Amino acid sequence: MNVKIFNRTKAVEESYRELEKSKVIISISDPDKERASFNRDNKSIKAKLFLFFYDIDKKTEDIFKGYDPMAESDAEKICEFVNSWQDKVDEIWVNCEAGISRSAGVAAAITEHLGMDSSVIFDDTRYLPNMYCYRLTKNAFEKENEHGKRGVFWVIDGELLAYPFDENDTEGIAKSGNTYNHKLLWEEKKPNNKPFDYYPRGRVEINSKGEAVIYMNPNIGEEFIPKIKAAFGITAEPVIRYDNSEHYKCYLDR
Repeated sequence: MNVKIFNRTKAVEESYRELEKSKVIISISDPDKERASFNRDNKSIKAKLFLFFYDIDKKTEDIFKGYDPMAESDAEKICEFVNSWQDKVDEIWVNCEAGISRSAGVAAAITEHLGMDSSVIFDDTRYLPNMYCYRLTKNAFEKENEHGKRGVFWVIDGELLAYPFDENDTEGIAKSGNTYNHKLLWEEKKPNNKPFDYYPRGRVEINSKGEAVIYMNPNIGEEFIPKIKAAFGITAEPVIRYDNSEHYKCYLDR
């Protein structure tokens, strides 16, 4: 994974030149500007997130009263966007108007979230990262990582097949709209020719307390819990619920 920082003009220019590596773009503009116009025919651009806020931090907030700084909701959108695409693309582009402050702060937080060294940004004299943007984005990732993601999973021949929920996905969505339906997802992914309820299965939900709750068939052994936690980004200890209902029965119960 490569995280790239651009100014607005350069990002648009590169969208017409860089056609190979798959990428998503986080584009930050001043609220009084139109969104950047990227190359619509560039198939390597898989998704774009447009955000609008000024280059303001806590030190300058009083000076620029009436102008919009980055909000927590912006950071949450970035977090959701990156988590949805980080395993599906080669690059994440981040641009702001000048490509110096807002984009550098956001990119530094994303770089750390991906387990890479952010000093390549902080030590680069081309950038002056907005630390307010950096901290808001970093906090959003840390908050998200506390409980992990919703989703469903199967254990097939001793291997975990996990599907953390992707908000950009249109296949296999449950009625709630915030996770997957086992049957619908199986029909879309078709891992093999067995029916969806043949193998032991389960799901991860997030309760009102922000805790991850793992519901699963009792035939799934405890040795799979660390693998489930890793697959769904769960760092705290989850609540485990072995479900004996018909809903989770598999061939081992019949």
